[in-house]
Amino acid sequence: MSFTMNKNLNIILLILFLSMTFINTQTIDKVSSYPYAIASIELSPNPIVYGQNMSVKVQFDCNSNVSVAKLYLFKITEDMICLCDYVYISMHEIPTLIRCPTSVRYEGNYTVDFPVGMQIGFRIQIYYDNATIAYVPNLENFMGLPTIEPINNEIMFDAGKVQNGTNSMNLNFLYALTSVLVVSIILVKRRKSKLN
Repeated sequence: MSFTMNKNLNIILLILFLSMTFINTQTIDKVSSYPYAIASIELSPNPIVYGQNMSVKVQFDCNSNVSVAKLYLFKITEDMICLCDYVYISMHEIPTLIRCPTSVRYEGNYTVDFPVGMQIGFRIQIYYDNATIAYVPNLENFMGLPTIEPINNEIMFDAGKVQNGTNSMNLNFLYALTSVLVVSIILVKRRKSKLN
């Protein structure tokens, strides 16, 4: 009897772990390409959520010769006529995903305090060792990521509209609760059928 209970508990824990892993992997936007020695750009969560931390990570290839990366978040409104309404975020170096001594990876974090429903765009400024400075994105759908163009010739990555934090948290809780209920119902039905 105790062996069956332990087995059932292990199954429940496994399902809960897989549910939480599935929920977390659904919030990451990641692409891979090779312009400007960029291997990948990640935005998480996607969509961004009011009151929660958002993260932008940039992985550079080997021999990219990058010295600094900076992140700019823009509030997009219908009457936006200049790029003056932005938030600057310095990016810091974090452990790289590529195994070579010259590859670097940068991350910028920001606690989202923009109004719920506001459209947000972002750009990345990259400084290379040879004194070159690049801004990305510089064309539509750069590296396959969605872009927006609120102003002529000023393309940005699309971070989406700010979501209400309570709705997102409630949705994740609902997924986890549903998983537990389904597993519990299955186990109760199995137990009843074994008793009969």
